[in-house]
This record gives sequence, structure tokens and C-alpha cells, in this order.
Amino acid sequence: MAAEENNQLNGNDYTNFSLTKRELEIVSLICREYSTKQIAAELLISPHTIETHTKNIRKKIGVFTLEGVSVAAVRN
Repeated sequence: MAAEENNQLNGNDYTNFSLTKRELEIVSLICREYSTKQIAAELLISPHTIETHTKNIRKKIGVFTLEGVSVAAVRN
């Protein structure tokens, strides 16, 4: 099944996330398997702020887990 068809079946459009620059930085680090604390240290912001960003990312992408964020990033 083509990725585009699969995206439509899942109700997600992986080409139009509208993520901010900071959210894209966080997605990149999630894909590199950084923990919340590691991401916070890398970006010099609090772990709570990272949790807020990841919540917003998951909502925009339409996934429930950080693994889902990684899968969506790979598909995009």
C-alpha cells in the first residue's frame, strides 16, 4: 500500500503538520531517541517545556506516543 493511501486511511495528512521551528528541532531529537531530559539539556529549556511541545506535536500530527511522532517523521 502506498504511503499516501496509508496516511489517508489513518486520517492523517503527514505532509501538512504545520510544526514550528522549535517543534521540528524536538522531532529531530525524538527521532534520535533522546529522552525528555536530554532534549531539554540540548535545547537549554526545561523538561516541562519539552513535554508541552511534545503534547502539541502529537496533537498536530494526530498520534498518541513519541514512537508515533518518529513514525510520522519518517513517513514525511
